[in-house]
Amino acid sequence: LQWLSSIAEEDISHAMNGNLLSPSQLWKAKFGGKIFQQVTDGVDLNAAVAIVTDRSSSMYSRLDQALLACVSTMIALDKPGLATQVSLFPWGNSIGVVKKWNEKPRDLAGKIHSIKADGNTPMAEAILHAATSVALREEPLKIVMVVTDGEPNSLCSALEIIELSRMSNIQGIGIGIGIDVSHVSGVQYSTNISSINELSNKMGGDLKHA
Repeated sequence: LQWLSSIAEEDISHAMNGNLLSPSQLWKAKFGGKIFQQVTDGVDLNAAVAIVTDRSSSMYSRLDQALLACVSTMIALDKPGLATQVSLFPWGNSIGVVKKWNEKPRDLAGKIHSIKADGNTPMAEAILHAATSVALREEPLKIVMVVTDGEPNSLCSALEIIELSRMSNIQGIGIGIGIDVSHVSGVQYSTNISSINELSNKMGGDLKHA
């Protein structure tokens, strides 16, 4: 949240020359100091972020904390110009969207205690669903983050969809919990953690560098 705020705010610095004097720095004039004020505009935050979380059977002991990490990340991203969505896979025979683009983080927080782990790992279908949804957004920066502790049912399909997404300017990020996902998401776009307790910090850090 501090990072998001800092890049959205103006940055004020001082220089040896310029068009705007800085009253608080005028005392430095006789020493040849920097007495002019320069203002750099902050970056407009304008991004769509879709988080896709594995809820397969192997996530049984980790799912609650994974969902809490999603909630904390959504709260940090609850800023003007940032749109977020959270989906889970599998969800019956499909993919379940548990936080829609127009919903608030508290809406997700109210649902997570009733969600249980079950099923296999249809990661390719989940990424396709999220990428399609992100592609329809107007925000110029589009990110799909996948959180998983297992291999996709079809590695070839997952790789193909990730490649097509990147060709469509959708940034894909993979976080592996106790597993290396670099062969799925690519070394440059992957993070591996040994404990579910690390997830929340990793999610924020990876989004920062997206």
